[in-house]
Amino acid sequence: HVVYIKGGEAGLFIETVKNTPDWTASLAGKTIVGTSAGAEALFSYYYHVVHRQVEAGLGIIQGKFIPHWEARENFPLVNWSHAYQELQSYKEDLPILKLAEGEFTVQHI
Repeated sequence: HVVYIKGGEAGLFIETVKNTPDWTASLAGKTIVGTSAGAEALFSYYYHVVHRQVEAGLGIIQGKFIPHWEARENFPLVNWSHAYQELQSYKEDLPILKLAEGEFTVQHI
């Protein structure tokens, strides 16, 4: 009853799922866990810390997401305040969740 979506590359996962009929419907009643790119895929939009740009997720969670918040050692080229501003101003006004390494949250959808 748990679906785990691991980290890696959200774009590939998102494209695969978009082409899988009724995938979202199959999540009904399940607990969904996502780490890093797996969490990115769940949101409407996310800031891709490697590409340093906003990308579209699946929209299962209506919001915007920044993973690895202020992880300067792993992502030294990211300007975190710029990333936040870019995501905030992108398309519609949605809540932004930013999680540092080791942090987690529970979202009810």
